[in-house]
Amino acid sequence: MKKVIYLSIMLLFVTTCLFSQTINKLDETTTINKGQITLKNGETVDFRNLNSESGIVSYTDPFDPSGKVIEQKISDVMMITKTGNYAGTFAFSCALGGGLGAVLSNPTPGYIIGCAAGGAVIGALIGLAVKKEVKVYENTASLSFYPSFNSTIEGNIYPTLALKINF
Repeated sequence: MKKVIYLSIMLLFVTTCLFSQTINKLDETTTINKGQITLKNGETVDFRNLNSESGIVSYTDPFDPSGKVIEQKISDVMMITKTGNYAGTFAFSCALGGGLGAVLSNPTPGYIIGCAAGGAVIGALIGLAVKKEVKVYENTASLSFYPSFNSTIEGNIYPTLALKINF
């Protein structure tokens, strides 16, 4: 039984590493089912059914029963995050771990199927509790100041205030 648990945990970590997040710019026809938008004024808005076309992002408010479509210019958006959970990923990895562990310990078909099904249920329940947030878009146009230490040829170090501008 220990082999089943160890293999389930190992496969759980391997599959989550495979699905690590990457930040991409929005395509002309991007559709996202559920997530959050952070506007440049700092306001965070939950959304459903986001569509991106020609520099305009349109979405619906999940708390508005009328289903009114809201539109924002992409230049007013600081970040778009896709939200969800890991139920499917965790169920798959735990089912695979349970099945492989059962094959190694007791290779009878009923035991293998039972361990795989049990692992899938346990993995799905754990995955439902783990929030998944993938940053889909980040507006990199920004202006920032930060302290820096510059040295001269003579070896003197001077504190400075650096300015960084991203376009």
